[in-house]
Amino acid sequence: MKIAVTSQARPRVAQPLADSGWLERVDDPAEARGHDWLLQLDRDRLALSRPGEQGKPVVVDFSEGPVGWRRARAHQERLVRACGLTRAHPPREIVDTTGGFARDTGLLTAGGARVTLLERHPLLHSLIADGVARAEPGLAQQIQLVHAEGTDWLAGRSQILDVVYMDPMFPPIRSKQALKKEQHWLRLLAGEPSAQEEHHLLTTARTHARRVVVKRPHDAQPLDGVPPHHHLPGPAVRFDVYD
Repeated sequence: MKIAVTSQARPRVAQPLADSGWLERVDDPAEARGHDWLLQLDRDRLALSRPGEQGKPVVVDFSEGPVGWRRARAHQERLVRACGLTRAHPPREIVDTTGGFARDTGLLTAGGARVTLLERHPLLHSLIADGVARAEPGLAQQIQLVHAEGTDWLAGRSQILDVVYMDPMFPPIRSKQALKKEQHWLRLLAGEPSAQEEHHLLTTARTHARRVVVKRPHDAQPLDGVPPHHHLPGPAVRFDVYD
């Protein structure tokens, strides 16, 4: 993997990505031709784009964009309800095992949760770290970002966790045009988990948590073929709940 990073963006890169050997500093984004990815600053935010592709870069921002307006109505979100977050319930400790671009963590913190956010890919981890660093202090204190693989991290816990949430990569679909840009990029970066990886993640999560919540396409089979205790359906996705 070859990642071009501008001189202005380089100081914002988190250590796991800095140590990866993937980075090449460029003085101008135009020099990123031939690289797989480009990191630069966009309105003082670490931003990811693909050289030669049109459209806005992807940033992790908890106050603006889709996450911003969804946070304002967090208690109406099915994810928040699936994790047991209500205005009457005390804050819960939630482990998000599949950080991605941290969109779901943004909702969970708005619902009152304290989130341990796991992300194994150094590039995604770096984008999240920048978003957390720019977040308002109260929100930043609700997030503990860890550079780790979900199954390994869970297996190392001695205590029973409150809630574990996972958003494994959706099953392959026929048309890549049907994927949103962020979903497509996550596939390129993280790859698709094997059936064995899905089995280990779900089994380990259920062993170490009182509740496990899994995000699935609305018409997909349950993860690893294990029926949930109940689910919250929706037009595009549903949330399977294992208690």
